[in-house]
Formats: sequence, C-alpha cells, structure tokens
Amino acid sequence: MKSRSSAIAGVLKFGICNAGNGHTKKKRLPTSMWRRRSACKRMLRQHFINPLWIAPPAWFALDPKAPEESSESTEDFIYHRPVLQREVLELLNPKAGVLILDGTCGGGGHTEALLESGADVLALDQDPDAVQHVTERLAHLGRRIIVRQANFRYADCVLDELGIRTIGGVLLDLGVSSRQLENAQRGFSLIRNGPLDMRMNPRTSLTATTIVNDYGEQELTRLFRELGEEPAARRIASMIVKWRLSRQNRWSRARKNSARTLDHEARSCA
Repeated sequence: MKSRSSAIAGVLKFGICNAGNGHTKKKRLPTSMWRRRSACKRMLRQHFINPLWIAPPAWFALDPKAPEESSESTEDFIYHRPVLQREVLELLNPKAGVLILDGTCGGGGHTEALLESGADVLALDQDPDAVQHVTERLAHLGRRIIVRQANFRYADCVLDELGIRTIGGVLLDLGVSSRQLENAQRGFSLIRNGPLDMRMNPRTSLTATTIVNDYGEQELTRLFRELGEEPAARRIASMIVKWRLSRQNRWSRARKNSARTLDHEARSCA
C-alpha cells in the first residue's frame, strides 16, 4: 500500500510513471531557462539551420560562368549606425568654428553627429556610392560640409586644393561598411555570389580577380603575410597557385569557400 501511494505521489509530482515495473521515473519540470533555450533552438532551426541545409552548397558555385545573384538597387542596402559615436564626440570635442576631417565618411553617421555638435566637416571617402549618399543626406547643412571623393591618404592634397591650413581633428573609421558587404556586386559579401571585385573605389582598375588568378606565389605570400598578418601565408599562396591551374575562380562566394578550405588545409599541415 505504501509503495502504491508512493507511485501515485510520483505521478502527481513528476507527471510520468512506468506502470508494471515498480519504478517511478522523475521528470524535471521545465524551468524558465529551459524554455528560453528551447525557443532559441527553434528560432535557429527555422531561420538559420534549415535554410542553409536546403540551399545548394556554396562550394558548388566554382564555375566562373556561374550566374550572379539577381541585382538589387543600392537603396536596398543600408549603412550601419555608428556604435562609438559618443566616444568619438568626447575625444574630438567638436565646437562651432572648428573644422573636423572625416576621412571615411561612409554612410555619414559620424559626419552628421559632428555637424550637429556645431563643427564644420570635410568628408572624404573613396567609394563614389558613399560620397553620393552623404551629399544627398546632408545637403540641408549647406556650406558647413564639404564632400570629396578621395582616399584619406590624399587628405593633404584635398586640403591644399581647398586652401585649408588648419583643422581641429581627424576621424578615420576603418573597415568595410554593411552596405558594401550586403551588395553582391561589390564582391565583399561572404554569403552572396557576385563578381570577385572587392574594390573600395570601383573606378580603379585592379580587382581581386586579378590578384587571386594572376599574381605569383611570392607576391601572394607577401600580401598575405604583410597585409593580412597570416602565419600560413606561404602555404596558402602555394595552394592557391596549384588550385587555380585547373580552375579560374572569379566569383566571390566560391572564392571565399575555397579560401577557407585552403586555409584549413594549410594550417593542418603546419
């Protein structure tokens, strides 16, 4: 009678009982943490894992004649919001009558913040898309902003051209913007297939296609080692040269997946 009562109590408390074998299994009640983890797993399965499993593997897209993804308007891609805007303003301390040089204006987030703080801004960017975007976005501020298409390394030339002798500060927000990464036509994307371009300034002639397919092993090694600080630079360069003898790779997604494979193999041999 006592064991029967225990079994019933177990059913009521833990929700499960294997009748007939005399044993009661305890089942832990779902906690709030368990529910959150379950929700996260469901979200990953629905929005990340399943689409990747269903989609054709990226490494199949090795053919240089493979079709590009459908072209989208640049307006479909947005610039990211500056995450260190407060810190930038604290360090530069912009004031009315002071000219700040923004050497990488991008989407104009920092530029606008500097202007709102009272300073004037000379905004540079080598990407013509960024220059057009900032020019249109901040046109209402009139002469308080000057926008020029130029690499920041030529800032002294732009300042001389404009007759500017003194500036109150310089901002360089280095890196690739979200707008450039999302646009397959620019060749920076890790998930979109497009021409292997990767030019910050599309008007320049040298593309990543030329570098990956035409540069010699020694020059590739130097680029990976000096600019990429890659420990396995020589092995990766050697494997690229061997790999490209049989296949010209001019598509960004295929190149990146192949590069990951080559990098993994080179490191495993180290």
